[in-house]
Amino acid sequence: KVTWAAELVLYRSLPLLITGQAPGQPLNLKEGSYFGGRRPEDGVIDWRENAETIHNLIRSVAPPYPGAFSRLDSLPMRILRSHLDREPARHPDRAPCFYWERGRCYADCSDGRRLHIGKFEVEGQSMTPEAFHTRYGEQIKDLGQPR
Repeated sequence: KVTWAAELVLYRSLPLLITGQAPGQPLNLKEGSYFGGRRPEDGVIDWRENAETIHNLIRSVAPPYPGAFSRLDSLPMRILRSHLDREPARHPDRAPCFYWERGRCYADCSDGRRLHIGKFEVEGQSMTPEAFHTRYGEQIKDLGQPR
């Protein structure tokens, strides 16, 4: 849909832009303003939110932005990629929690859904699901707010 809309806009606008006849329209800053930019605190994960809200936060602050921040037990953690999983949370009584299962890492959220965590760091070190499993085995780790 977006490609089709872009074609329509270009078809209508490009000839005027090329000939220098495109009408100019100054922006009215009273109707809007400039965004101040992202700050690291914009990426703090509130695990009381539902899985979809958390996933959307992770997507919105993914690189080149600083990423989404949390704590894995007491360790600083950045979550850089996630996907909403179709399966329900495996450990809803422990949510929010993080764990390894069949070669993947997951975060169970407070709403009973889980996220597949595709890319993350612990203590500033990139970690694969295999590395997480080697370090923690099948432990269920608590997730919390960054300090």
